[in-house]
Amino acid sequence: MAGSQKPRRFSVEYRRDAAQLVIDSGRSLRDVAQEIGVNPETLRAWVLAERAREEAQKVTDEEPLSFNERFELEQLRRRNAQLEKDVEFLKKAAAFFASTGTGDRLPGRRGAEGQLRIDPRADAGAGGGVPVGLLRLERTW
Repeated sequence: MAGSQKPRRFSVEYRRDAAQLVIDSGRSLRDVAQEIGVNPETLRAWVLAERAREEAQKVTDEEPLSFNERFELEQLRRRNAQLEKDVEFLKKAAAFFASTGTGDRLPGRRGAEGQLRIDPRADAGAGGGVPVGLLRLERTW
C-alpha cells in the first residue's frame, strides 16, 4: 500500500479554530479546507460540531457534554429502555399468573382433581437411597 499514511490527529482547539474560520469569515467550506490542508468532509464535521457546541452554550451556561459523556448517556438510555421492556414483560407475566388463581406453576403432573402430584421417589444416585426430606417433582414436558 504505497502512499498510505497514518491518520493525522488534530487537537480540539485546532478543530474549533478551523471551524470558526468557516463560520466567522463567510468563506466556503471547500476553500478553507483546501487552505488548511484537510478533507472538506472532515472540516464539515468540525463545523457542525462547533455550531452544535455554540447552540448548546446559548441554551445553558454549562459546558456541553463531551464525546464520552454523550456516548455514556446513549448507553444509559438504551439500558433504561431495555429495563422498561423487562418491567412491562414482568407486569404482564404477573397479571397472567394472578389471573389463573392457582399460583402453583411448578412443573409436575396433575391428578384427576387438577392438583399437583409430587413424586416422593428421588433419584437414588451414588448414595443408594433417598435422602430424608427430599422430594422430586415429575416433569411433564
